[in-house]
This record gives sequence, C-alpha cells and structure tokens, in this order.
Amino acid sequence: MEAVNPTPFPAQAFEAIDQYEQQFHVFVLRQTFDFSSGKLEYADKQQPLCDEDEYFGKDQAGSPRQESEYCPYKPMCDVIVNATAYSPSGKAVPKFPVGLIVTRDGKQLIEKTLLISGERLFRKRFALARLIQWCVKWGTLSLVRPNPWKLTSPALFTSLPLRAEYSYGGECRVEQDERAARRVPEKYRLSKEQLAAHPDARGADKKPPVAHVVFDANAAGIGFATDWYLKATRRARVPAPRIEDPSAKFTEKQFWRTQKSGNRNATKLDAAGFGIRSKLHPGRRSLIGELDSAYMNSSAPLPLGFDFGFWNAAPPDQQTIFLTGGDVVDLINLCPPHTLHMVRNARGHQFLSLVLPPVTRAETEIFNRRKL
Repeated sequence: MEAVNPTPFPAQAFEAIDQYEQQFHVFVLRQTFDFSSGKLEYADKQQPLCDEDEYFGKDQAGSPRQESEYCPYKPMCDVIVNATAYSPSGKAVPKFPVGLIVTRDGKQLIEKTLLISGERLFRKRFALARLIQWCVKWGTLSLVRPNPWKLTSPALFTSLPLRAEYSYGGECRVEQDERAARRVPEKYRLSKEQLAAHPDARGADKKPPVAHVVFDANAAGIGFATDWYLKATRRARVPAPRIEDPSAKFTEKQFWRTQKSGNRNATKLDAAGFGIRSKLHPGRRSLIGELDSAYMNSSAPLPLGFDFGFWNAAPPDQQTIFLTGGDVVDLINLCPPHTLHMVRNARGHQFLSLVLPPVTRAETEIFNRRKL
C-alpha cells in the first residue's frame, strides 16, 4: 500500500487484521492546535505521531499521558483532557468543580463534572475515641460497629493537575526488608509462583515484595488500602482522593468497608477523571475477549469476542460520535485565570469555549504559508 500525504500534518499508513482475519488499511493523521490567542488555530509546531504509550511518571510509571496512535480502529471518538484545575477566583479554596461539555448544533454530546478538593486524609481516631467505640461495639454484641476512621476537611489550594494520581486507587505493597513484612498474615503473602511471576523478579536490582495487591482500575491513585496492609504497616493516616465524581463521593464509610473486603468491594468503585483509562482497567480488559488456551495455541489474530472498543482510551462518558468542524468544547475551571476570551458565569466559574475549525484545503494552505 502506498499513501500520499499532501498535508503539513504528520501521518502514517499501515495494515491491520480484524477478528475475521481480513486485512484492512489504516491511515493515521495528527493535528496540533493552539489556543493562546483565545481560539483554536493550527500550531506552528505540529507534534509528531505518538508511537508508544507515554506516562506522566518515569519508566512507564504513573498514569497514562497518551497512548500510541498506531491502533487499528476506534469505534467512537475519544475526548481526553490533560489539564490543570484552577480555582475560579484565583484564591485558595477547599474545593471547587471542573467541567467538560461538548456540543454540536446546540445538542450536548458530552457533559461531565468533577469535584476537586484540597489535600485531606483518612485518619484514625484518637485512642480514647477508639476505646469508647470498642465499648459500644461489645456492649451491643457487635450490632453497632463505629467507624474508627475519620475524613479530615480539605486544605486550601488554588490548582491541581487532573491526573489519576489524585483519584481513587493505588496499591498495597510490603517490601521484604520492611519491618511490616513480619506482620503480614500468611494468606496475604505472595506464593512462590506469584513471586516468580512478579515483574520485579526479572531484574537483578530489585526484589519482589512480600505482599502486593493493586486496585486494577487505577494503580497510580490514592485511597485504596486493605485491612491487612494497614495493620501490618501500622498506618494511621492514608491520603484521600482529591478528584471525585460529585454523585459518587468516596466517604470514610466506604474507606472502612473497602478495607475488609479488599478488591471484592473495590471493583464496584472507579477512578474519576478526564484522562485515559489504563489498558489494565477492568472495563477495557473485558473487551479483549477470551484469552484461553485455545486462542494461545491458535494462529487467530484476535481472541474470540474481541471488541475494537478496547482501543477507546477515554472513560465511557467521554466517548462520542466523531467530531467535525463547528463542534464546541467548553472547559470549566480548567484554564489559568486571565486566559484570553475566558468568561465567568453567574456562579463565578470560568468558561473557555473552543470551536473546532473545519479542515479545508484553504486553511491547510494558510498554515503552509505561515510556516514559510
């Protein structure tokens, strides 16, 4: 296959195979826009195609920043926002909302709001308070079980990067050389087979942990803690999520319940955000299909039941029909104060409306002339 790209934008063509073992052609093109002037315009410097997944941390650690653009097919359009939340007033506050709205011809395709909070903790109550709770528990024959954990009030702040590191999730890991390793119950320790298969067992500079459990939907987050981990490490404070769905806040009651049930209860929870869902997210993994021995021993290009929706990296409520010129993207409290053309509504929240320009030959020629 020979592809000709007459545009100034980076592009690539390649072949892929579908679940019916039929080849098809894929053409990928990337456009970079700039809105420093207050409206979307072609950027003077176009970003190259992303050829491998990139993360906010080093050595593929942290949450995903962007995924490779060499994916075969996406059934829906991903609207992904990597941004920083800014206090509407520019002054330090304990919490405020941020939002994303995508509109076409007056009809909303996407409307999503998140609640952003300052630093806060799940903190164990003081010893005297826990003693009183213990008396209540035994005095009622365990019919009443007071929660020993308290969620502190959020600290004042002015901005926060909207990354999965500040949303619900995380991991419980105890290293071999930690004092806590001796206090991990046997049933929570990694077996010989698990130790051998652990990623850290492959390197000579690192040893696998004694115990390790991860919140699959967001390993980079905060707030996930199991009962055995808290007891072994004797932790009395755990950072609480700072990015939440306002209709599904993670409370001190949920934090306490999740400790006992571990991943069983945590699977009902999800990480809130505007960014990419990891490929390890249960919602994406379920679209891979049947990775059984029959598939592993076959020459089939894709597993039985594979859904190309796996390649959609945005959360489901940020997937929509493919966008065209004229669609409007509203960003709420997601730009620095005094950004050009940003307006403030009656509640004091800052809106920046960006209109997607249509792609025409004339506009491409204008862009080419600007570069000369």
